Amino acid sequence: MADNVFEPTERTTSTTDLDPAEQITLYLAQTRPWVGLMSVLMLLSTLLMTCGGISMTLMMGTLASTLPRDELGPFGFVAPFFGVIYLVIAAIYAVPTFLLGRYTLAAGPADLHEAAQAIRYQRDFWRVVGVMAIVFIALYCGGIAAVVAFSPR
Repeated sequence: MADNVFEPTERTTSTTDLDPAEQITLYLAQTRPWVGLMSVLMLLSTLLMTCGGISMTLMMGTLASTLPRDELGPFGFVAPFFGVIYLVIAAIYAVPTFLLGRYTLAAGPADLHEAAQAIRYQRDFWRVVGVMAIVFIALYCGGIAAVVAFSPR
């Protein structure tokens, strides 16, 4: 094994003898472990966020129902809904997690048709992630604008 994982190994430098279709399938197969790692990490993050959302909803709901209204403050009645927000975000994150997992299973193809399928799954993943990035940037900009517009002067 190479000392530095970022330097090409004998296996990757000798692929110049292969035709482009074989190179594509080989490179897809070599990315599979890394894509699989990211897919598992995304799945664990989504599951942790789901568990956090459920526990936050239950704990805040219990807290809101046991304390008197004046101890909760002016926004005490919305406390349980913070957990629901976590659940919504976890559901949003589940979509790219599923798409990356699907790509992971398709990577490592044996022929060019399976490679094309893997690339199609990769395209779907990046399209969804790109749209999500645009939507989140717009939401952040809208939130910042709302804070600036409605903040007391």
